[in-house]
Amino acid sequence: MGGKRPKKDERAVSIPLTHALTFGITAVLVTALLASAGGFLESQEDRVASEHFGDINSDVVSQLESLDRIGQQSNEPNMTVTPGYPDRVLGDTYTVIIEADEEGTSVQIESSVGQDRLPQQTLNTTAVESGEFESTDPRLCLVKGDIKVGDSCDG
Repeated sequence: MGGKRPKKDERAVSIPLTHALTFGITAVLVTALLASAGGFLESQEDRVASEHFGDINSDVVSQLESLDRIGQQSNEPNMTVTPGYPDRVLGDTYTVIIEADEEGTSVQIESSVGQDRLPQQTLNTTAVESGEFESTDPRLCLVKGDIKVGDSCDG
């Protein structure tokens, strides 16, 4: 009637071959998915780091401006501000650097993460002494009308 029946040993080859092809194609697809997800997560980490550093930078500028206003309104005030910044951003510490010259004061952040777009802002005050502080010890102080940063607050 119709066709020839396959022998028992010919029929058994198709099942292991189907399984091998299925596992092979699945492995290739999973590998491609993991490779593309890794790039996506890395770009998200950079974006998050940039946003955190931008927020910290803006807050430092606001704190310096507030201390400058207090220094101008009071007669030789003394005060220390210890802002509550996170110790780490994406698992790494960072340094806030404040540089002052005749034209004004710039605030920038140095870190090994998110180095593509680290923020830098300037403000129009010359009452600030150049300095820096680590993320683990953020201090700003006003001593006799001058704004000091980090370890220079001690002396």
